[in-house]
Amino acid sequence: EDNRNAIGSAGTVYLQIPAARTGHGKVNVMLQGTYVEREAVTDEDAPLPYGTEVVVIGLSGESTLVVARK
Repeated sequence: EDNRNAIGSAGTVYLQIPAARTGHGKVNVMLQGTYVEREAVTDEDAPLPYGTEVVVIGLSGESTLVVARK
């Protein structure tokens, strides 16, 4: 599975994502037809709590997704 294929996909926060890339959380996102769990960071000013709908806007490194509030 190529994480670049997740860019533009919608997902849901599974483990709270701290604000402004101060830490990692986890999201469930559709990747190549399957729901997968991935580490994620955000540039948002506030943390993204469990259940927040997000969209993948990029990658940080090989496997960490960058997400924004949908």
